[in-house]
Amino acid sequence: FAFNIFDNRLGPSNDKWCCGEGDGPPKKEGLHVTDEFKKQYALTYFTASSANDVPGRDPTESEVQRSNDGKKFTIIFSHDGKSLWDQRLQVIRFDAGKDFKRQTTGYRFFRHVTFKTATWPNGAYFQIGEIEYFGDTSFPVDPKSKLTNTWGRIKNVR
Repeated sequence: FAFNIFDNRLGPSNDKWCCGEGDGPPKKEGLHVTDEFKKQYALTYFTASSANDVPGRDPTESEVQRSNDGKKFTIIFSHDGKSLWDQRLQVIRFDAGKDFKRQTTGYRFFRHVTFKTATWPNGAYFQIGEIEYFGDTSFPVDPKSKLTNTWGRIKNVR
């Protein structure tokens, strides 16, 4: 149900991505969802929203990453500590130049990865309500990149 984080709806059940039981997310690669775009974008800001219940399922260690080939990713934003949110169904905006380094190159793949939550490794260990990426196509792009005819396709969910 990772696609639920791109549906522009906040709430219970199918209005969030909630998954896991037992051993927690794989430490090396975490739980991730990759969004692939037709064009390359320099990330100008993104929003992340908490889900409706169980604050202990919120990510406490997570990253937003970028790539042009969908295989090798680099970090744009990282968070390590307590939950980003202090309320349920809360939307927080993260801006380039303020919360993460201003982007000067466009990328086609953006990935959100969660490595740890407060309840990990017990029970359902992860949830997030919504993620939205906002970008600008007027930045220089990587000339080695190969574009395809996909747009906003969710890919590589783990």
